[in-house]
Amino acid sequence: MAIRRTASGRPPGFGASLIFQQRQVRQEFADIDRQQHIELLRLAIDNPELIEVLSPATAAGKHARHELYANLMMMYWLAIWELGEIDDEELRAMAAEMFTGDVARLWWGRVGDKWIGTRAKAERRRFVAIIATEHARAESSSQAARLRLQGRPARWIVAGLILGGAAAAMAHRFASRATAG
Repeated sequence: MAIRRTASGRPPGFGASLIFQQRQVRQEFADIDRQQHIELLRLAIDNPELIEVLSPATAAGKHARHELYANLMMMYWLAIWELGEIDDEELRAMAAEMFTGDVARLWWGRVGDKWIGTRAKAERRRFVAIIATEHARAESSSQAARLRLQGRPARWIVAGLILGGAAAAMAHRFASRATAG
């Protein structure tokens, strides 16, 4: 039985096989790259003095290890999002939850525009856009909450002055009656 060949002399599907192999090799290199990055971050988490080499701004903060952990989580989310293990809505929900905390919100505010490996690939830019949208929502919620809290002390002061004034007026009336009677 003769093997059918294309005009180039190769069996059909040969080109598709090469493309598949090329994608597979590229994915393996990406996995190795991610694993090396994770190991470097773990080394820094285990040895906080190394964080200054990685990021002086992170090392100067009181939550350096937390920020490295947030970076690891974000890398994990990117990996499972790219694999289709989570969809955009799940990613939004996870990011919204993460950004309820000040540490993660401040970290992303500092690094989000330059976060690793996202400039060259449209899909990764979409990932960052989703994260950035949730970060912006959390920031505006946090600012609104801070403004509400800032307004409360002023209200309590006014309420205290009113109650204090009323109490002083009542005391004055009581004292006036006592001296008049």
